[in-house]
Amino acid sequence: MKKNGVLLPLSSLPSKNGIGSMGKEAYEFIDILKENGIQIWQILPLNPVGFGNSPYQPYSSFAGDEIYISLEHLYEIGLLSERPKCYRAKCDRVYYELVREKKNQYLRSAFARFEKDAQYEEFASQDWVYMYGVFRAFKRENQNKCWNEWSQDQKMWPENRALDLNSYKEEIEYQMFLQYLFYLQWLKLKDYARQSNVQIMGDIPFYVGVDSLDVWADKKSFLLDDKGCPKFIAGVPPDYFSSTGQRWGNPIYNWDYLKEKNYDFGQSVSAITASFLIY
Repeated sequence: MKKNGVLLPLSSLPSKNGIGSMGKEAYEFIDILKENGIQIWQILPLNPVGFGNSPYQPYSSFAGDEIYISLEHLYEIGLLSERPKCYRAKCDRVYYELVREKKNQYLRSAFARFEKDAQYEEFASQDWVYMYGVFRAFKRENQNKCWNEWSQDQKMWPENRALDLNSYKEEIEYQMFLQYLFYLQWLKLKDYARQSNVQIMGDIPFYVGVDSLDVWADKKSFLLDDKGCPKFIAGVPPDYFSSTGQRWGNPIYNWDYLKEKNYDFGQSVSAITASFLIY
């Protein structure tokens, strides 16, 4: 059976905070789709955008980008003491650095008021959540440089876990908290779409960025040199869209190694994590 749909990145929704989010505008858009008989809402990947603010160079294939978290919702549930101020309400593009700077102030305030419960503990018990927290804590200390430019202790932490992380504890927990917020808001929005008979069709990258938790934590699964740089990168030859081809820059998988481990790529995706990916 044929279905009709609309492609609209979440980031392109109207917003008072510089970028579309999982706030009321997303719910209103679902209402518009339902009223007009539109059955599918196609979006771009929601993973944390990496190099060039591209969702196809994500920091993780598991995590969601905290930039899409609705601040209004945090105020409504009591994690913010005052309603977030409006900035850049009318703008024809996303200024990612500015938006992150502004949102981070509110998100850290929400973190300070947050009290852990059983649902959070269950979510945080997933290994990838903690690993992502460590990865982002190291990136913050290194002014957001790629992991292959970090100190040897940080670069090789997934293999030996020798570095004491006590000084990183608060930042790790903050990053885990952000993933929990994303998880809650995403599942709520997805459930609303389901009740409205609107399917959300995702777009999952089949490569990851070299500057990612996936590569840092599972180096043998990629063709890297001894410095952690890709030996080969992904792209496509000349075609209808580009006479010179495209240079994507993503590292190539080590298929021989992956075959030996029965193509078990990275940490196992739990049922909770899968809800991020299967829209």
